[in-house]
Amino acid sequence: MVTYDEIKQKIIEALNLEDITADEIEDDAPLFNEGLGLDSVDAIELIIFLDNQYGIKIDNAGESREVFASIKTLTDFIIQKRLNLWAYREKRGRQNNTDENYVWSA
Repeated sequence: MVTYDEIKQKIIEALNLEDITADEIEDDAPLFNEGLGLDSVDAIELIIFLDNQYGIKIDNAGESREVFASIKTLTDFIIQKRLNLWAYREKRGRQNNTDENYVWSA
């Protein structure tokens, strides 16, 4: 299962954040502006991060604001998408394990 600490560490690495540790990031603190202080370039990097790490694509700007509100909302989103994939595989009966074309769209 994906954890808040795991996502914090991956974000620190993906965005090359210096002078901050996972312990210093609060789960409910905003990722943008007054919280972690991320900007629009970081938002693009987070979208790429989700695609590369988890195969999750975000196409809707409105939803991305909700998803990227905090570590908690981002982690919960990833968990939900993984559960959706599990349900998808169960529904298909894992036929031939050929679900690589399955894309998680937000």
